[in-house]
Amino acid sequence: MCIRDRVGANAIEDKLQDEVGETIKFMNEAGIKFWMLTGDKMETAVNIGFACKLLTEKSIQFTVNSTIELNINDELMAIKAGMKELAGVKDVALVISGDALLVILQYKRLTLLFAKIIP
Repeated sequence: MCIRDRVGANAIEDKLQDEVGETIKFMNEAGIKFWMLTGDKMETAVNIGFACKLLTEKSIQFTVNSTIELNINDELMAIKAGMKELAGVKDVALVISGDALLVILQYKRLTLLFAKIIP
């Protein structure tokens, strides 16, 4: 009798349509605000942001990744203060995990704070 180990890996790469990055960059430069929603991990979402030119090497990124209400409150307060200091800077991004967004939406206080941060 022969025992065999099976090892496998699978990956699917979704490529952006032609000129998506350039189109988004052009619209962003025209002052249009963008939200990018993805079910991917935060690192993957950031990579997608770079691929479609929503993020650049010069982008200032704020992140919210906690799932604990008090920690999210502290993160949002720090982001609010940071955004105030960066008034007038256009290349700023907020990267937030889906789990953190769910917690924010469960608490009115966090939802209102979040709404004050986003333009």
